[in-house]
Amino acid sequence: MKWIRIATLALFVAAVPSYAQTSFLRILKPAPDQVVREAIPVQIEASAVPAGGYLVIEINDEFMAAVVPDGKSDKLTYWWDSRAEFPGIDAPPEDGQYTIRVKTYNAAFKFQRSNELNVILRNKITLKPGETVTLAYRMGADTVWEYDYKVKTTIQGIETYSADIPFSVTIADFYGGSALASERFDKTATETYSGATQPFQRPVRSLAFTLSTTGQLSRGVKMQRNNLNCLFSPTTLPANARPIGSTWTGQLSVPGLFQRTPVIVQAKHTLLGLEYFRGFPSAKIKSEYEGSGTIASADPNQPTEPVRINGSRVS
Repeated sequence: MKWIRIATLALFVAAVPSYAQTSFLRILKPAPDQVVREAIPVQIEASAVPAGGYLVIEINDEFMAAVVPDGKSDKLTYWWDSRAEFPGIDAPPEDGQYTIRVKTYNAAFKFQRSNELNVILRNKITLKPGETVTLAYRMGADTVWEYDYKVKTTIQGIETYSADIPFSVTIADFYGGSALASERFDKTATETYSGATQPFQRPVRSLAFTLSTTGQLSRGVKMQRNNLNCLFSPTTLPANARPIGSTWTGQLSVPGLFQRTPVIVQAKHTLLGLEYFRGFPSAKIKSEYEGSGTIASADPNQPTEPVRINGSRVS
C-alpha cells in the first residue's frame, strides 16, 4: 500500500509542468469591469513569469507588448495608453468594453498560462441634451504644456527643408485671468537642409508672453523688440457657454520658424466634444483656417512672396 502511494505521488509530480514553480497568474490591476481612462496600468505579480520568460499583453485579441521582469520589483506593470493609436484602426480606441488578456511564456518561448478580464473605457465626457460648457485654458503656476512642431518645405516635390522642434510652454504666474508664460525649444530640436540634419539654430531659445484664459496671446518686451514670433498658437475661445457641435470664428496665428511678423488668418473653430486629458476634462476643437500672408524662407537670400494659406488642426 505504501509503495502504491509513493508511485501515485511520483506520477503526480512528474505531470506538473515546470512553470508550476511560479505564482498563480492573477491580474492585480485593473479590477474586473472597472471604468478606466487615459493611461491604464495592467499589472501582475512578477513571480508569475517563469525564469527567463516574459509576459504578453493583448487587448481585444490585438498584441500590445511583450514585457520582461526587471528583477528589482515584485510587480510587473504595462501601461496601456488608451489615447494613442490602437492596432488595426490607426486611431485612438472608441469608448466601450475591452478585454485585457495576459499570457506568460517561458525561456523557450512556450506558452504557459493566461488570464483575462473586461474593462469599460470611458475617455469621452457626455453632456445632457441642451447642456453647454464654458471653455477656458486651465492655467496655474508651474503648469507645463509640451508640443512637437514639425514643418517641411518642398519645391516641385523635392524636399528642401524640414524641422522637428519639440518645445514647451511654461506658466510662470497666473492672476486675474491672465498668465505670464514662456516658450522654450528643447535641445533635441533639429533642422534638415537638403538631407543634412543639424541642431536647430535660433538666436533666442526662450520667449516670454502673456496669455489669457480665452487664448489671447500678447508678445513680451523681448519678442516685440526683436520682432519675434511664437511657435505656440493658441485657439481663441468664445466668451459664452457653448453646446457640443457649436462653431465660432476667430483669428489664428500660423507658426513660422523664420517669421518676424506673425501671419494671422481667419479660422472657423468647432467644438467636437469633451474628453479627459491628464486627468482633467478637456475640449477637443477642430480649427479650419484660410487666408494669405508672406512666409519667410530658411534661406535669407530667397525672396518672399504672398501665398495662400489654408489647413486644419485638432487640438
